[in-house]
Amino acid sequence: MSENSVFFRMTCASVSLVAGAALLTAAPALAAESYVTEDGTARITVDAEGDFTIVASPAAPSSRAGEIVCTGAFRNRKPYDHPHAGHSSDRKKVNAHLSIKCTGPGAGATVVTLTSRMSDGRRIGKASTKTGRGGARVGGDLVCLKQKRTYQALGTISIKFPPRYTPPAASRTVKSPSKPFKQGKKKLCVKP
Repeated sequence: MSENSVFFRMTCASVSLVAGAALLTAAPALAAESYVTEDGTARITVDAEGDFTIVASPAAPSSRAGEIVCTGAFRNRKPYDHPHAGHSSDRKKVNAHLSIKCTGPGAGATVVTLTSRMSDGRRIGKASTKTGRGGARVGGDLVCLKQKRTYQALGTISIKFPPRYTPPAASRTVKSPSKPFKQGKKKLCVKP
């Protein structure tokens, strides 16, 4: 998996939740590591590229519910596509889409909130936010300039799992790949 892959894996727990369970935020690591959260509810594994997996085990062995797995919706489970000239802006803005999908029993009750904005290293576009059940997709864009600039989308993923799942929530910041663009003829965004 690459630096921008996202993989959340949750398993249903017993009817009672651990009070005050913390919001999990995985951060990139320089070497592969694996650890258990302080409250013992989840095992987090982070590989050398910063990709992570969050796995929670059922509190009751008799639990019938299965895992909910949330991943990026693009090739190789990537959360972002590549920045490109936006079709909805008649190719006058650069945009990228952040998309997450969840599968498994209870995925339809999983609330996914995504926020994305485009940056060219000097300017940052307006934040766009979408919330959905079982997944969501949002795009952020920015008008291209005559000068060549490198564009990259910046996003936040927040996932709230249904009751009886532990941990109850997870979050992650992500970035799209970087791509250069400039304003060409008719003020259209083109690759330099």
